[in-house]
Amino acid sequence: MAERVTIPSSRSVEDVLAEVADPRRREDARDVTALMARVTGAEPSVWGDSVIGFGRMPYKTVDGVQHEWFAVGLAARKAALTLYGLIYYGSNGDLLEALGPHTVGKGCLYLKRLSAVDSTVLTELVSVPGRRITRQPNPDSPTGCLTVVPMSEFSIARSVQIAAAPQRVHALINDFRQWVSWSPWEELDPGMTHTYTGAQTGVGARHDWSGNSKAGQGSMTIVASAPELIELDLAFVKPFKATNHVRLDLRPQGDETQVTWTMTGQQGFFGRLFYRLLKMEQALGRDFERGLNKLKAVAEGLSLTRGVRTSGEPCGWPPGRADGWSAGRCSRGRGGWRSSR
Repeated sequence: MAERVTIPSSRSVEDVLAEVADPRRREDARDVTALMARVTGAEPSVWGDSVIGFGRMPYKTVDGVQHEWFAVGLAARKAALTLYGLIYYGSNGDLLEALGPHTVGKGCLYLKRLSAVDSTVLTELVSVPGRRITRQPNPDSPTGCLTVVPMSEFSIARSVQIAAAPQRVHALINDFRQWVSWSPWEELDPGMTHTYTGAQTGVGARHDWSGNSKAGQGSMTIVASAPELIELDLAFVKPFKATNHVRLDLRPQGDETQVTWTMTGQQGFFGRLFYRLLKMEQALGRDFERGLNKLKAVAEGLSLTRGVRTSGEPCGWPPGRADGWSAGRCSRGRGGWRSSR
């Protein structure tokens, strides 16, 4: 691999901009430089002979060598104004469609005239948070364009008030075998398979599932369990890979319990793409609301619910509880496994 020539330089940004021969392109470069400085909050610096970059991101080449690159940047080339770090393997398609006249290639975005594109959309492209370099598809290309993947934090939370003691609600969450009675995703695939390993309940309990394209594939592991808190590590395998953290807070309120279901994580390439296209905050929020309402119904004993798919096993609650409430048994009916309670 050839030695990289696009490295931090001692040249001034003003000198680089002044050397741009075309007056219109020089002004476009000045405007984009100002935009990137304003949006990123970083000072511009010159990389190589003519690239103006903002911020620094570490990355490793395939040979394991550590390098640095800028997060976003630009260069006023003769053919077009070249913008770095704004696209990555076909992503941000919705923004690019709304941007205006442009071309893309080798991980770069090319603009002929800045006045022809939508400044609001361009600002959104620049403002994608938390960029980090993950690959270098063509380190020896003249443009030096790199592929970046945005990693942005997200958090989704929903709450419900349940007319049941925290102990009752806790047991429905602390045992993955009880999730089939209230999980909002169980109904996505009646043929979904479940595998339970590790501890029966609490820390170390693990649930692996595999279903159709809607249910996907993944696993959940309980990593913390206390009377008023249960935390899970959630790993998706399909439809895209992701690792998220889930917590369910149980706050006693008299004879009732307020349950808050929260999921946090980072969006990589596919996560961000799905988040944009499928409006995941809204979709997952609705799932959480549906699941919490089902959890409420099961905990309050308001309706018959689907339970563990083993005849004779408890559906809604472990039997023999000290509080005197006990579950029925599962049996198969026309609607699937039902509690006989």
